[in-house]
Amino acid sequence: MIDGLDSYCQDVISGVIPSGVHLRNAVTRFSSDITSLKWHFDEAKVNKVIKFIAKLKHFTGKHVKQHFVLEPWQVFIIANLYGFYNEDGTRRFQTCYLEMARKQGKTALVAALSLYSLVADDEAAAEILLAANSKDQSKIAFNLVHGFAKGLDPDEKQLKRFRADIVLQDEPGFIKCLASDSDKLDGYNCSLGIVDEYHSAPDSKVRDVIRSSQGMRVNPLLITITTAGFDKSLPCF
Repeated sequence: MIDGLDSYCQDVISGVIPSGVHLRNAVTRFSSDITSLKWHFDEAKVNKVIKFIAKLKHFTGKHVKQHFVLEPWQVFIIANLYGFYNEDGTRRFQTCYLEMARKQGKTALVAALSLYSLVADDEAAAEILLAANSKDQSKIAFNLVHGFAKGLDPDEKQLKRFRADIVLQDEPGFIKCLASDSDKLDGYNCSLGIVDEYHSAPDSKVRDVIRSSQGMRVNPLLITITTAGFDKSLPCF
């Protein structure tokens, strides 16, 4: 049983949690699909992710030194991405689009998932790419990953921390912080890609290049996160 998941879904559908049509549709679909024979729902894998994130500690703000406690909506996203599998064992959802207001925890969530994907997702030679519209912007998520990694492995026995990279010590695998220059993204074999603040992206090149770099992966995942924007001429709209 995944703590809090059922009550969250019920609260969204009943209106206890105010929500828009897209969230209500997502919850309705999830509630239907979890009992469907078309996909396998692996509760153990979902709980594995949740337990890993619970080991991480906040290192700044009002929750400093406290363990990462997932919000119900974060558990819902994890359940969708890491719970559903096709008959051949491949991940059902390989892309995720998350749009919500600032300071709700979306960047902290993808930072935690980045670290999980590097060390605990059983992905050989994992390559996690954090990208945004500028290096400073992509460093926001990377700095969170860096802080979580420091708390998890302060002596760098397994996780070697650099200015824009976190590297596994004894096997291939890394997390890399990237700028928006898509010309420098070629050559990667990305297992998890994070694209931040997509609402202000001038074009879709970075997201497209990351997605195309995942072609050789069996279970790739691309997560696009953003706040709402105003420019309807940009690709996020």
